[in-house]
Amino acid sequence: MQQSPFLPKNQVIVYTYHPDSANDFFYEKKLSVYHLIAGNFRSVDTPNKYGGFIGDGVYNTSCKRLTDAWNNTLKYASERNKKLTSWLNFQNFARWYVSNPQHMDTTWQLNYNLLVSTDHLVGESSVCLLPKEICHAVKIKKANQVVKKKGSAFVIGSNIYFGLSDNKKIIFLHEIDAIKMYCFLKENKVRLLAEKYKHQLPDHVYQALKFWNCCFDFI
Repeated sequence: MQQSPFLPKNQVIVYTYHPDSANDFFYEKKLSVYHLIAGNFRSVDTPNKYGGFIGDGVYNTSCKRLTDAWNNTLKYASERNKKLTSWLNFQNFARWYVSNPQHMDTTWQLNYNLLVSTDHLVGESSVCLLPKEICHAVKIKKANQVVKKKGSAFVIGSNIYFGLSDNKKIIFLHEIDAIKMYCFLKENKVRLLAEKYKHQLPDHVYQALKFWNCCFDFI
């Protein structure tokens, strides 16, 4: 009988260490089945390479989407020298993650850039689940990636003209004007997407999208 990966598993099972068996990595120990990862025993206190540990709680690791989200979050924090506190414990991360109604919707993903955390912590105050199209929209690119030189003038890609009737490329004489227009159109796109998903987003995420600003990254 298969259980949902998010339901508590209260059964207690016993694995016995047998040197001659194929399962010689199991020691005689009573443990709950959510302490098993890919068939191998791991102590609830043994940290992984990012310092994260499974913890003692009701969430098991059999759901790949959940464990991938946790590992990606640990990796993100580690690579950017950001701090992780309670989310080093998988149980705390899982509790927050599954509280999001869209946690199993593959068209939504974690975003680490929309919500600003002044204390450089990665956690509930700085991470949210967003539709992929919003994640793409709030991703900031370098100026030379969005503004291209065309002869003696400058243009920005036509895909940024989201929600506008004129989707033709506009030519600018000065690069700074092209950058300003890109920022204006980018912000317009994000606000339109915020309205599109308004009833599926937490209010603080919706507000962050409404007042999102990209110009400071360019000018």
